[in-house]
Amino acid sequence: MPDSWLPKGGTNLFQQIKAWSAEAEAEGVKLLKLSIGQPTGPALLSARKGAAEAVMSEVESMHEYQDNGSPGVPDFAQRFVQSLAQCDLNGADVAYLPTPGTKPMLGLVPLACGSYLDSRHSDFKVALMTKPGYPTPRDWCNYLRLQYYEIPLNPVNSFRFSPHSLDHRRIRLVMMNYPHNPSGQTASQSWLEQVCEICEACDIRLFNDAAYVPLTHRRTSCTLAEVAINFPNLSWLEAYSASKVISNGTGWRVGALVGSPDFVGDFATIKG
Repeated sequence: MPDSWLPKGGTNLFQQIKAWSAEAEAEGVKLLKLSIGQPTGPALLSARKGAAEAVMSEVESMHEYQDNGSPGVPDFAQRFVQSLAQCDLNGADVAYLPTPGTKPMLGLVPLACGSYLDSRHSDFKVALMTKPGYPTPRDWCNYLRLQYYEIPLNPVNSFRFSPHSLDHRRIRLVMMNYPHNPSGQTASQSWLEQVCEICEACDIRLFNDAAYVPLTHRRTSCTLAEVAINFPNLSWLEAYSASKVISNGTGWRVGALVGSPDFVGDFATIKG
């Protein structure tokens, strides 16, 4: 039988954690599953009823390809983002895009920045929050053979990196994750203003995975959208997911993006 064409070590992190968990539970160990990123139990009853109505609908648009629009649920992306962005985006110079969740979209972010245009990628470097952090952005950079810089995150800097670490490393894209997994750190308005100012000045594209925004309860917690709309020359994108909004919706793969029209447009091109 032929061997795999891929290098060893490609095991999905969360599948491995679930396998360890199942093994421990089979031995009678009671676990608190804090590292899987998946709420316990089913999705909210109201969400399940709404999904059932959509599935049973006779309206053709409910069952079409959604592509980069939402014919079955008009303006879904805008309404979904507005419910989570923690600010009023009406009138702001932004664009929206529905997505099948966030995880499958992470590899498209550097592609939407034209990373494939330079075969050696000598002038394209991605700053990542993967040490510690959700590993998928780093894995995608390895698959795409992109240079990357893992921003130092530790108790000393309270898992909130120095914005000035971005302005001197040939970085073209920053992929953030605030609220941060696994530390739980959030982004404040003043800190995001510094990040946006530097990225705007250095022509760096800025992306934030905001999947955990619905779980924050600090008054100081701020979304990228709240701040980025005040930087007209900043190219930015923020991703929201339904995986935690409806209790356990991790398998539903429902989400949306908001950002500057240029970045959203490029992302829509790659996604579509």
